[in-house]
Amino acid sequence: MAQELLSKKAEMLEISLLRRKVLVPAGDLLLRAFQFLYGNRISMGRFCWNNECGNCEVRCLMPDETREHTIRACMSEVRAGMKITRVPLEFQVIMQTPPDTEEPGSGAETAAQGTS
Repeated sequence: MAQELLSKKAEMLEISLLRRKVLVPAGDLLLRAFQFLYGNRISMGRFCWNNECGNCEVRCLMPDETREHTIRACMSEVRAGMKITRVPLEFQVIMQTPPDTEEPGSGAETAAQGTS
């Protein structure tokens, strides 16, 4: 569902996210790619989306480089073959649920939000 709503791009790129290979739309910023994978769970996070808060800083290894870099997911475009090696704790909590495979109304959305 989120994949249909967030991107109509045809080209998908493979990246490594904490040693797991995932496909994300080409041309998207990394934070948007996380939203593509994890839907509203990313949207509800404490991320400013405009390079002010630093809550989306990740460690990554870019293709053809030997040294990791710290980048902000809100400002960095996805590159084929990039390896995300460390994410903030908030991302880790969000990522405990598998990438956006849930169907609307499956109950997974309610479980992710908690019960009232």
